[in-house]
Amino acid sequence: MPDGSEGYLELNAQLAQIWPVIIQKKAALPEAERWRHVMPKREFLGFLVISSG
Repeated sequence: MPDGSEGYLELNAQLAQIWPVIIQKKAALPEAERWRHVMPKREFLGFLVISSG
C-alpha cells in the first residue's frame, strides 16, 4: 500500500458496511464528468466518521 493511503482502509471498511456490492458495470452518472477533477473528494463524505489517518 502506498504511503499516506492507510486511512483508506478504514474508509473502505465503513463504506463496505453501508453501500451495496457492485456486481454489474453501469453507465456513468450524469454528473461524473463534473466530479472527475474534484480533489479531494473525501470531504464530501462528511456523513461518515472518517479519521484523517
